[in-house]
Amino acid sequence: MECSVIPTQDHVWIAARLESVSGESEYYGRLEAMVFQAVTANELTEGWFRLNSVHWQSGDGDLESQTEAGRQWGYSDVAYFRVESLIRLIILTDDFVERLNRKPRASRKSPASGSKRSARKTSSSPRKRPQPKPGGDSGD
Repeated sequence: MECSVIPTQDHVWIAARLESVSGESEYYGRLEAMVFQAVTANELTEGWFRLNSVHWQSGDGDLESQTEAGRQWGYSDVAYFRVESLIRLIILTDDFVERLNRKPRASRKSPASGSKRSARKTSSSPRKRPQPKPGGDSGD
């Protein structure tokens, strides 16, 4: 199997195992080649690094990515991690990268995966907040 690292590339597909208070997590994505070289040469030992095209493995073994806007975090396939939290970096094989780049399946949690709410038209006018009843308790 060939690996996705060629010195002239501007990025490297990697698996990053990270340590946190809640345990270890592993993320897959594209890391700038300069950052990869600096981390592995122990020249970048603190601060943040950016991982693009971020994926992770769900509990059932499927590869997941943030491909639809969410209510809390919005859409982004970029994540920033502390260099100090790195346990290991592994260069991914071309076969694994190809698997990451396949169109992800629809998220089971996504309202766009068949919910009637996703077909509802959105109004361009702002939502009105319920007004307190005159002379009544405002709820504070």
